[in-house]
Amino acid sequence: MKEKLFEIIEIIVFLVITLANLIFLLFMCFHVGIVSLTAFITQNVDIQILFFAIFSVFLGIIFIILIFYKMNLLNKNILMLLFLILQFGFIFFSLKLPSINKINQIDSCLDRGYCWDYIRNKCEKSNQGFCIKNSQECIDRNGLWEKEKQYCIFNDYNVNAAK
Repeated sequence: MKEKLFEIIEIIVFLVITLANLIFLLFMCFHVGIVSLTAFITQNVDIQILFFAIFSVFLGIIFIILIFYKMNLLNKNILMLLFLILQFGFIFFSLKLPSINKINQIDSCLDRGYCWDYIRNKCEKSNQGFCIKNSQECIDRNGLWEKEKQYCIFNDYNVNAAK
């Protein structure tokens, strides 16, 4: 009776840990997708972002191997728990990387909308994550500063009219 109860508890623990791992892995895949896409769109790809993406794929492969590798259920539970800790560590460590943090800030800027307001006026067309904050930045980037509305105009008509 105790053996059967222990076996049921092991199965329940395995399912809970596997579900937690799956949720974190899906979150991580979503985050890697956002970081990669934003990095490529804004042309901010560097070695940290590439290692971040490669290591994320590596973690996904480890998860698949852990799921399908045949071993004792107790050992599998221990390995899955260690894998869950590894995922937590990877997520928190990746948020400390400067390149990933920069991409997250750009993505946040674009998602929240304060960079999308007057996108043609505030942000350069080639790099929408960079927003013009003052008149000097606008002038340095060959724009025309609109004093009343406090934004920069980057279309050809107004830039040519300013010359």
